[in-house]
Amino acid sequence: MNAISKPYYPALTGIRAIAAYMVFFYHFNPLSLDTWAGRLVERGGFGVVIFFVLSGFLIASRYMNHLQLSLAWGVKYLWGRVARIYPMYFLITAVTFLAMSLDVSYDHSGQWQSYGLWDKALVATLNFTFLRGFFKQFLLSGVSQGWTLTIEETFYFLAPFILLVARRRYWPLLGAGILFLAVGGLLVKVLAPLDFYGLMGSYSFFFENTFFGRCGDFLFGIALAYCISKGKELKLAQGYHTIIGLVLTVACIATMAWLHPPVGQSAPLESGLILGLSIAINYAMPASIALWLYGLVRETTISSRFLSSNFMQTLGKSSYVFYLIHVGVLEYLLSKFTGDNLFVKFIALNLLAYILFRIVEEPMHKFLMRKMPKSPVLQTKEELQLA
Repeated sequence: MNAISKPYYPALTGIRAIAAYMVFFYHFNPLSLDTWAGRLVERGGFGVVIFFVLSGFLIASRYMNHLQLSLAWGVKYLWGRVARIYPMYFLITAVTFLAMSLDVSYDHSGQWQSYGLWDKALVATLNFTFLRGFFKQFLLSGVSQGWTLTIEETFYFLAPFILLVARRRYWPLLGAGILFLAVGGLLVKVLAPLDFYGLMGSYSFFFENTFFGRCGDFLFGIALAYCISKGKELKLAQGYHTIIGLVLTVACIATMAWLHPPVGQSAPLESGLILGLSIAINYAMPASIALWLYGLVRETTISSRFLSSNFMQTLGKSSYVFYLIHVGVLEYLLSKFTGDNLFVKFIALNLLAYILFRIVEEPMHKFLMRKMPKSPVLQTKEELQLA
């Protein structure tokens, strides 16, 4: 069977680097929280929402017209996902647990020393299997920022079913979102009382830290993929979708910064109103990001050209490694050489991420893909880059 030609969107590779850097500066904010700029940077954790919307878009773009109801197809699909995500994650996680076992100062969560043998075995197993993100107590264990990969992997597992029921119309995506929220709420109702290491430990945890609460991020990405694949043109503001989407995204982040001031400052509104607005923003933000991405795909602008440049392509391709190493053992060791200079640390982490991408992640991905039997959905160079 001939290889399926899939479009490759270079600007969307470049924006992965921007998302990773948002998370970096969230963890290492160089600005004072007494300034609005500092409070905006403090909300850089929303960079993960960009990753989630991108994942929804790329998975849907790649597979929505090529779903097969067979075990063989499912195995190949999951193989492709694991080949992309797991090798580098396994390596960094193994290094992290080895380092923590030798010196507890490498434990970012500060919990490893208090664990007994059973707890250590459990937390290691949950980390290596991407399951720790369902446990509130273990959320930041191991490679702390890797908790988001539980959300990603849950989506990868459910994506074929979502695409199957929503392959021709948009409205089933809304139904899927309602279903996932209901399932998440039910899991909290059933599992939280068990008090088993915080398994689905609270409604706020489910809403903020699991796929069931974050499903809207991915569903907006899927909706964007349908829109582009079917050649539908948004007519909100012809030629200005990029800037409008970006402005709306920044507005969402600014609103969240306003609603949740730094510790010690009074809240601007009553708690009930803050909760309601925060929930609304959590859905407005992925919609704004989807509009932004639509503009980057459809429009030729200064930002799309910049994000499509060779420089940003390089940074984008190594952004996953950067994300995995920017906090943790390798960052800690690197800091011994870079000192407190955040700019030097940022550059050094990018260089290390690129080296690891070229000598570990990329070769391992290609090796694993060669080991998979030929498939009509995993053939072209462009597709391998999106896998």
